[in-house]
Amino acid sequence: MGFSIGKISSLLKEQKNIRSEIFETSLPTIPTVNITGIENNKLVGSVKGNVRVFIDSKMILPDINGHIEHDANSFFENIIPIKIPKGIQYIASKRGKYFYHVKSSQGERIIPKNRIYFQNSNDAEKAGYIKK
Repeated sequence: MGFSIGKISSLLKEQKNIRSEIFETSLPTIPTVNITGIENNKLVGSVKGNVRVFIDSKMILPDINGHIEHDANSFFENIIPIKIPKGIQYIASKRGKYFYHVKSSQGERIIPKNRIYFQNSNDAEKAGYIKK
């Protein structure tokens, strides 16, 4: 805005008999959402004007000063679908020494590139892994 006003002022000065005046307007603010970042695991920002902010289907209401915040943990979820081969019951990590049931919480945490699959516990034990 400062550049625009400066440019307009310089153009008006070139016209000798035109007087310029800058004044406040009562026009409504352009609706604006400004996300400033993540602080203390919260997405923070501000809104100006008549605007609604939604994250997924939840409307985020600003406080009296127009500040908004929302839990940012949902943005950090990294869901990677992994297809488990048919008949597989156990899983181990290339970097570990234990094996787990393929649907256990420990087994699900093994990153895809380190996964080794076994059809049964005997196969996992033969490969040198210990049942956890």
